[in-house]
Amino acid sequence: EEKTLSLFGTTASDGICGGIDLHGGVGLHQPEPEPGPSCSPNSPPMPQPPSSIVQATATTPQRFENACGCRQDLVQLEQEKRDVLKDIRQSLKEANEMNNNFQRQIIELKKAKLTLEERRLLLEEMRFARPSISAPIILPDES
Repeated sequence: EEKTLSLFGTTASDGICGGIDLHGGVGLHQPEPEPGPSCSPNSPPMPQPPSSIVQATATTPQRFENACGCRQDLVQLEQEKRDVLKDIRQSLKEANEMNNNFQRQIIELKKAKLTLEERRLLLEEMRFARPSISAPIILPDES
């Protein structure tokens, strides 16, 4: 019954002609409105069909349009949600591109560092291979 009230409003608690109200109106409560965009209380209520039409169509599945136009609110919210998701997707693409550029720069810096290290090692090797004589070596005479 509460689900019916949330779908059809308070008119659903009046019951269907010829039906039996098991609870007799006891324990029924109207759900509290949620914060955020909601139906305006000033909107005119949807005109109720005659009871003969209600009896004839009670067994056929039929969608009833919400009286306060909440559908438009939902459509607008979904469009806003889609726009926000598009913005998030674009931001993620930009962040990913920035990250890729950053990674490329790091690779270039590491390559340059390796090149410098190779040059340093080559220079040290050349210095080590070259004899550095700081004092003359006096060899004994063969005489």
